[in-house]
Amino acid sequence: MLSVKDGYTTVKISLKNTSKKTINNWAVGFEHEGEIQNVKYGRLFTENYSYVGFE
Repeated sequence: MLSVKDGYTTVKISLKNTSKKTINNWAVGFEHEGEIQNVKYGRLFTENYSYVGFE
């Protein structure tokens, strides 16, 4: 968690491939409460809706 301000929480999630093989078309799933406002350098999707959140 990087910060909490005015009811919003900013978090940073990093992933590292420790394999020697390239992993293509991967995704990470996680549970959360509330609404995700922005995604930097990635895509956010659900079963019914998808948007690109690149900055």
